[in-house]
Amino acid sequence: MSFIADLCRSNKKLIIGGVHLLPLPGTPDYDADGGMAKIFARAREDMLKLQDGGVDAILFANESDAPYQTQVGPEIVAAMTYCIGRLSEELTIPFGINMLLDPIAGISVAHATGGKFVRGYFSGGYVGDMGIMDTNAAEIVRFRRAIGAQDVSLLSNLVCAFGVPLTERSLPATAYGAIVHTRVDGVIISGPAAGFEADTTEISSVRQAIGHTPILIGTGVNYDNVAEMLSVADGAIVASSLKIDGVTLNPVDSDRVKKFMAKVNSFRGEVNEAG
Repeated sequence: MSFIADLCRSNKKLIIGGVHLLPLPGTPDYDADGGMAKIFARAREDMLKLQDGGVDAILFANESDAPYQTQVGPEIVAAMTYCIGRLSEELTIPFGINMLLDPIAGISVAHATGGKFVRGYFSGGYVGDMGIMDTNAAEIVRFRRAIGAQDVSLLSNLVCAFGVPLTERSLPATAYGAIVHTRVDGVIISGPAAGFEADTTEISSVRQAIGHTPILIGTGVNYDNVAEMLSVADGAIVASSLKIDGVTLNPVDSDRVKKFMAKVNSFRGEVNEAG
């Protein structure tokens, strides 16, 4: 059983809090005056707020680096590895990496820093804001094995948050293919962009197609809908709704985290009583 499956099972309904690093070196919005010290300080502050607030795991992402590259440069890998390596010393919960849009870079950073999972696009092809984006599962999975990172679980985005698939295919079929042919460890279903709700009907249809493979919700989970969302999924990656004013790239809001996790824990209690 994969690490992510074990994590979902042990936490009943897994909540992964998102830490969005400030723009990294070389990207359009990078703050050269603040430099790496500013990036590290903000990431540390957000990480500790999430950890202290009770989330089960952390997902570090270079969300501020738009427009995203399908292959990031060494400066991005180095910056992420530096920050997350230092941050991991204060982490008491598992963490993962989302290197937009470069899963090989994500696996590299996770393996170097002790990350246990990677979020990314591992199968299919898409067209949208970033142009035409292809994936290469064969290369990705072989790379993971070549560097000895088989313990890093792969979480596959089934919905492109900034585009559409190049071919028409149902979401259950896409999920089944990702698991059987790409060998991913779990799937993520999202809305059309950060902060937008996923379709619970689609999530239920994917569940019927893939059985007990973990399903996480990737966008749009908030205090008001978390019980509904967790009733059809194994967990959620939550970022925007835990930020100040609910804005994606704002700092994490401690009060929002604590309030949100209190509701999650209440829902978990109801699930345990029912089960």
